[in-house]
Amino acid sequence: MLEAVRGDIDGYALDFRNGMASKQVRAKQVILAMPFTLLRQIRIDVDLPTRKRAEDPGIHGRRLRIR
Repeated sequence: MLEAVRGDIDGYALDFRNGMASKQVRAKQVILAMPFTLLRQIRIDVDLPTRKRAEDPGIHGRRLRIR
């Protein structure tokens, strides 16, 4: 299961956990497509300009849209 997404100068680091095992995957681009109930369980640490990031807590949890 995806636990965290972090952005840095080289792209993104995605942290996954499966039971007691963990793994980090590096990527240049990331698309997250999942229900909001799962999205709010993931730590997202991506530095984006304010105009490109819109979060709406809504009734389903956190919603993140990047333009």
